[in-house]
Amino acid sequence: MTKEFFSILTERISKTGMSDARLDYAVNRVLDTFTYKQLTIADVLSLDVKCRVMSYAEMCNDAAKRGASTDDYAPLRIGDADKPVWVLKVDKIRYRLPDAL
Repeated sequence: MTKEFFSILTERISKTGMSDARLDYAVNRVLDTFTYKQLTIADVLSLDVKCRVMSYAEMCNDAAKRGASTDDYAPLRIGDADKPVWVLKVDKIRYRLPDAL
């Protein structure tokens, strides 16, 4: 890639406010899955990982609705919040989410 490419990529990362953790994930994901000859800025910035974040009550309702067990969910601490939020364990593994953000 050219020096201009990385200059524009750096500018776009800065303007979009992408966090260090999200950038690290995006770059690793592109490196692991990229198949084209020419990398584009969109290949890096278009990665938008989303998973459902639930309170304990929402997690219990979701499990009941899906006929699942609460063991299918994992707690996730965000900042200094008193209580954790819950995500599906498969999402936690898929997106390599840490136990705390």
